[in-house]
Amino acid sequence: MTDHVRSRPAITVLGDVTVRDSDGVEQPLTPQRREILAVIAAAAGGAVPTQRLLDGLWAEKSDRGLARRSLKTQAVSYT
Repeated sequence: MTDHVRSRPAITVLGDVTVRDSDGVEQPLTPQRREILAVIAAAAGGAVPTQRLLDGLWAEKSDRGLARRSLKTQAVSYT
């Protein structure tokens, strides 16, 4: 019996932001998800406060509550 070692999911940020699952299959991303992942990946494993994401990605939005809900919706879809 051969042990099968699965690779970890990967995010690439040089060029287009892409996500590959543990089987190496590229997962589709909306432009907004690409932006969120780029900010998170740039933190190099560190925590990214919600306010930093809101300021960086939704700074032009006048409705901060709507922006926060949008971010929460995007984050939940990753779990």
